[in-house]
Amino acid sequence: MLQVLTLSLPFRADLPRLPVTLTRLDLKGNKIDQVGVHDVKHLKHLQVLNLRDNKLASIDDGVLESLPRLRHLYLDGNPWNCTCSLLKVRRLLIDKGTDIKEGLCAEPPYCRGEGWMSSNTMLRGCETSYNSEKSRESKKQLKASEISYGKPHMEEDEDYDYDTEY
Repeated sequence: MLQVLTLSLPFRADLPRLPVTLTRLDLKGNKIDQVGVHDVKHLKHLQVLNLRDNKLASIDDGVLESLPRLRHLYLDGNPWNCTCSLLKVRRLLIDKGTDIKEGLCAEPPYCRGEGWMSSNTMLRGCETSYNSEKSRESKKQLKASEISYGKPHMEEDEDYDYDTEY
């Protein structure tokens, strides 16, 4: 039988380790600004995690990946920084089918007040950033291929004299 325990305290090294059979964890209102994989990786049975009203601006997707049974996550009341890294977390939560009480974006200013799970502004900004990054990667790959051949890559041209030396 799984032990059900609800706590409302911050993670601290001087406290005993939480039971591995824990299914619900309530950490609301504890001024937590970061949750690391090392804090939760042993909580494989955790189904409900309440992180409401803390100081979280972001959350590592590794935290969520280390909680295979997580079904309910409460994140409202935190000052979320709605960057593209949070978009990866959003996709992971959707893929896992986790029920989320989302928070509102505090930063950047153009997203302020939007829910980060439903922010189209954040999504558009990240798609633009992703496409720009992909374009830069393509250019780098092209330059690398030019270097590996010793000369710039050119389309074959019937009129080009390949025997001509420079």
